[in-house]
Amino acid sequence: MIASFGEILFDVFPEEELLGGAPFNFFFHIHALTGDGVFISRIGSDERGKKILSFFRQHSIDPRYVQIDPHHPTGAAFVSLNDNGIPTFTIAEETAYDYIEPTPAAIEALAECDMLYFGTLAQRNNTSRSALHQLSRNAKRCFFDVNLRQHYYTAEILQQSFALADIVKLNDEELRQIHSLFFTEPFSLDTSPRLLMEKFSLSFLAVTLGENGSWMWTPDRAHFHKTIASVVRDTVGAGDAFAAMMCVGILRGWPLEKIHTTASEFSAALCGVKGALPEDDELYEKYK
Repeated sequence: MIASFGEILFDVFPEEELLGGAPFNFFFHIHALTGDGVFISRIGSDERGKKILSFFRQHSIDPRYVQIDPHHPTGAAFVSLNDNGIPTFTIAEETAYDYIEPTPAAIEALAECDMLYFGTLAQRNNTSRSALHQLSRNAKRCFFDVNLRQHYYTAEILQQSFALADIVKLNDEELRQIHSLFFTEPFSLDTSPRLLMEKFSLSFLAVTLGENGSWMWTPDRAHFHKTIASVVRDTVGAGDAFAAMMCVGILRGWPLEKIHTTASEFSAALCGVKGALPEDDELYEKYK
């Protein structure tokens, strides 16, 4: 079983509001693929919070580990589109997911889990960051899906996050940024991943390259997968889908090649449907 820690929020567009947040997108796929999972977050006692609880009921998701905050609103990212349809996100601050607590229920649940997922955005506030560190003590393995967001991270947060992690996923641009923080050697896609793995004793590293494919590394293996040509309707949440299937494959003990090809295939399939959270279960059936 996999636990996911972090933000659940609404992307607020001019015409609609869509549920999201990388940790929740990841969890949604895990829940659909495996039938279980633990989602640890915090929402406001407001209309958006009520919508989230209603969504959980509709999809048979256990809400026990989602805390209700009476003082802070549910997370939101306000999206504005320019004339070319390119979005700009303004992420609301001082929201409920900034104040996640390490509740006894969450601590107990983690003892039953095989892996804990986390990212960077929910660590921007000391309260949630401290909760993550406390919860991680009960985790058998930690997966750090980097997902750098605007200015909501520091070198210290990254250092601590990599130190917690056994498994890491990031994209090539994030790898460049992180390389410049930790290493003096010139950046290279051939050597930088190995430097990162050695510095933080990682057991598994994935680097996505968008349309140019992706790499996966273990301490003694490396595997490249070329992006499969497919119909793309929407790339929102593709990285979260890739991460979810990757973790399922790791826990199922698949060979590296199968983990990689299946994660890539699943991510490409998600890009063929609208939105980060598919409307029905058809996408998941062949992978269960």
